[in-house]
Amino acid sequence: MGQKFRYDHDVETVFALLTSEDYLVERSEALGERNVSVTATTSGSRTTLKMRRDVERDLPKVLAKMFNAVSTLDVTETWDNSGEGAEKSGTFTMDIQGQPVTINGRFTLRPAGDGSEHEIDVSCKAKIPLIGKKVEKFVNEQVSSDLPKEINYNKKALAG
Repeated sequence: MGQKFRYDHDVETVFALLTSEDYLVERSEALGERNVSVTATTSGSRTTLKMRRDVERDLPKVLAKMFNAVSTLDVTETWDNSGEGAEKSGTFTMDIQGQPVTINGRFTLRPAGDGSEHEIDVSCKAKIPLIGKKVEKFVNEQVSSDLPKEINYNKKALAG
């Protein structure tokens, strides 16, 4: 599942926002997540973000019997940030604690006209007999609806 988003700001400005520990905590809390922690480290041309947060979801009945509505997400994003103003790209993994579900993805932030374009591709794998496909469908739907909320929050923050 891939989505593209447009920013009216250049790659460097957007990248600085998307790798700011304080901003990511603020955004997560503003979007209803709890117990948020973010650590960013840069080594050479790589920036790695480690994020942990609790999210609450309204689960479908079949999943509510097996899973807690509140989940802890552990996310690792690794950005290749080489080149001033150049395309930046990377990967992420999201583990849902206590659940056999992993979300993986790739992202690219590239110059686009007088702004930038942020492309995000996500896939979910649930290693659960019988209902794995239902879990994957639910998680993909949640990610698809959450990404635009995060992007819109980013756009408002960039607009100042």
